[in-house]
Amino acid sequence: MSRSAAFLPWLLVFIALGAAGCGGKNSEGPPRLTAGEDVCAECGMTLGDLHYAAAMREGDRVLIYDSIECLARARRKAGGTVSDRIWMADFETVELHPQSAMTVVQAGYPSPMGGGFAAFADPAQARSEAAAKGGVTGTLADVVSGALQRTEAR
Repeated sequence: MSRSAAFLPWLLVFIALGAAGCGGKNSEGPPRLTAGEDVCAECGMTLGDLHYAAAMREGDRVLIYDSIECLARARRKAGGTVSDRIWMADFETVELHPQSAMTVVQAGYPSPMGGGFAAFADPAQARSEAAAKGGVTGTLADVVSGALQRTEAR
């Protein structure tokens, strides 16, 4: 067996291991969330419904949240900062998007912590949902600061 032929299997193993790590919990993009396995960093509940989930990278750590409410509570404890390393699930697709690209709706959604928040990647969809459900729209920073609140429940 030539040296190059002996080297090829090892090269394939390294490539496979590198590909397996892409997009996981240790890369730079949004982490993969798993309902029934991941646990909220704020309240300790196991993620059940990914429609309300969020995640944040803090250094090498990935923090998972079962709801926008838990994420907002954690950010308030940290001084109210909202970073570019936060992702929220789009309510329609359950795909994670950067928080800066999301519109948050408070409209009585059955979110895990009862705050009624959901996030949408499409601002028009968010406005439509808010109008249909008597809710309000804003940003994650608005939720963290407490500025995004319905004036009356409908």
